[in-house]
Amino acid sequence: MKKRAKLVCLPVFLLLCVYLIMKYDSRDVQLAVCGEGGSLCMTVMAGDMEQKLYPWYDEEEDLYYFFLPSFVNDSEIFFDQIWESGIEINGQAYRWGDSLAWKTGEIYQLQETGSDQCFRVSFLKSENLPAFFVSTDSGSLEYLHSDKENQEQGTLTAVTGDGTVEYHGGLDKISGRGNSTWDMPKKPYSITLPVAYSLGGLEAGQKWYLLALWYESDRIHSKLVYDMAQELGMDYAIQCTWVDLYCNGEYQGLYLLTEAVTVGDGRVEIQELEEGDSDISGGYLLEKDQTDGTDEGTQYIYTDYATFKICSPKQANEDQVNYIAGYMRWIESMILSGDEAYRNYVDLDSFADHLILENIALDDDGMVRSTFFYKDRGDDRLYLGPVWDYDRAMGEGYSGQYESEVFMVGMEAWYQALYADEEFYATVLSEYRKLRPYLQEIADGQIEAYADQIRASAAMDCTRWSAARDFTIQDYEESVGRLKAYLAERIEYLDGLWGEAP
Repeated sequence: MKKRAKLVCLPVFLLLCVYLIMKYDSRDVQLAVCGEGGSLCMTVMAGDMEQKLYPWYDEEEDLYYFFLPSFVNDSEIFFDQIWESGIEINGQAYRWGDSLAWKTGEIYQLQETGSDQCFRVSFLKSENLPAFFVSTDSGSLEYLHSDKENQEQGTLTAVTGDGTVEYHGGLDKISGRGNSTWDMPKKPYSITLPVAYSLGGLEAGQKWYLLALWYESDRIHSKLVYDMAQELGMDYAIQCTWVDLYCNGEYQGLYLLTEAVTVGDGRVEIQELEEGDSDISGGYLLEKDQTDGTDEGTQYIYTDYATFKICSPKQANEDQVNYIAGYMRWIESMILSGDEAYRNYVDLDSFADHLILENIALDDDGMVRSTFFYKDRGDDRLYLGPVWDYDRAMGEGYSGQYESEVFMVGMEAWYQALYADEEFYATVLSEYRKLRPYLQEIADGQIEAYADQIRASAAMDCTRWSAARDFTIQDYEESVGRLKAYLAERIEYLDGLWGEAP
């Protein structure tokens, strides 16, 4: 009888062991109290990848926030390396290996058993989005943030929302980017991989941008404009997706991962000029800028009405500079003189599409800076694109130009002349009417669908940066509602201009 009891107990014991091992292996979120003074940290796991997360401390609330990526288990947090005496959470005792069934947004008081040392902690979790974990070689962002031109190497781990490790490897470079955004507390970044690689489900590339969305309380409208450019069929329209960014274990916020505006496969696919090329007719990537042309190491060309920065080739020789400068002056003279021959040398569709997008977005920098042009080798035409930089747009800039009945013809000399040409005007009408059904889709549901996709991350971003963003709307739902109202007003106005044949 005793022998039979032993035989019955053995399988039960083995099943219990398997259960405990499986439970231990499933601990994708572990909380630890470590280091001098008993600081808090967490370990999150996806596959064979482990990442340390450190809380952000809100001094005003005396509260530590852990911002968790989408892929973690959203029901339990296990305890590892806690105080030897144990830990109490809201008065309940826990020891190593125990777990806490936590809820988003609730406040938990963590206290060392038998001690006065305690932390007030809250957990927020993303949904749906990939998480990017950047580790710099220095282990800090201090050097990068001290100057936009500074750069570091490091590693990048990209994990999809379902926990698939998409990329885990070297980071050739991370540096700052942007103009006015760089001076804000939440910084935008540029990252370069050792080789071209697909991130966030986007087309493979070596160089990527992480946009901080600082001026976008809705965190949506830049992506909407890039979506519109793709709907219009603009060549090299920017692909993008949202990600949660962590640097050296610290949550930086919700970012928009985008392709870089650069020449290369999967980007602006024009012939890249070399120093010794005999055919200097292309390719050139130019950016209209507003500058005195004194930026060190940057090459500029000038027409009577515009300044252009040469983005590619990076160091154009004298013949190349003279060629593209003469070409842009020639294009300008044809447009301004009303010479209809310009139609053979300016891509009407891309210029018309840009005019339409600027009048939907009412961008602060629209047609003033961050406006790109390219000319390829063996092609006499000038193209406008990729369209870029719409953070201070759709009612969220500071120029006061957001009344519903506003028509933008920035870069006035060029666009006023173009708009007066019947063929260009007809192209604008045709392209707007092609886009119009998609604008209705955005207004009827796409804005809300995007808001649903990023709402949890937007809440984390609002919490992390709310104290520093006192100049913007704090309530996320209010921001989304304002975006919907803005777009509805612009559609109504532009329908009055372009909705009916002249």
